Amino acid sequence: MLNKTLITIIVLSLSAQLNATTLEKVRKLHTHISGSYIVGAQIFNDNILYEPGCAINLSNNYQLKKRVSLGLGIGYLSLVDENFYPIYTEFTGYKSKDKNSPLVKFQIGYSLAGNKLTKNMNYYDMKGGIYFDWAAGYKWNLNENYSIISSFHYTQQFSKLAYTMYNSFEHIESVDYAMIRFSFGITIH
Repeated sequence: MLNKTLITIIVLSLSAQLNATTLEKVRKLHTHISGSYIVGAQIFNDNILYEPGCAINLSNNYQLKKRVSLGLGIGYLSLVDENFYPIYTEFTGYKSKDKNSPLVKFQIGYSLAGNKLTKNMNYYDMKGGIYFDWAAGYKWNLNENYSIISSFHYTQQFSKLAYTMYNSFEHIESVDYAMIRFSFGITIH
């Protein structure tokens, strides 16, 4: 169900972008899609566990000024046993007004969560939490309609694992993820 919803959002977003590009007035709207390799760690019970993975993000942004954009996005982060579905607000700032420019990006939002190990276990529930991402990168303009962005990210994902012991005692533990991501994406202007 959630995968169908994500696919529908992506298709509608891209079709709206294609329609928007025909209007010169709407040139300030752009769509960015990126893929990332994650080098991450899970922090649980004061232990650190290595958690590699991958991510896909899609955002629609509005160019407020030549060097600043603000938008909304969705994502999918897949780690060894966990999946997260962040919904976030995104701020992007460019160092210069040139077509090619260094950039910084901030994302903050909330993620839904799932755990492959506990999804079929009674009395266990993985809960999402606050999602935060900071990135530094570079934008290369290909032409009037497309740009490529590569970036280095620090991502923090907070979540909780709730479980019931002895059929009556509920316990909730924080399970936090600190991740470094290497991302490559395309922007449609």
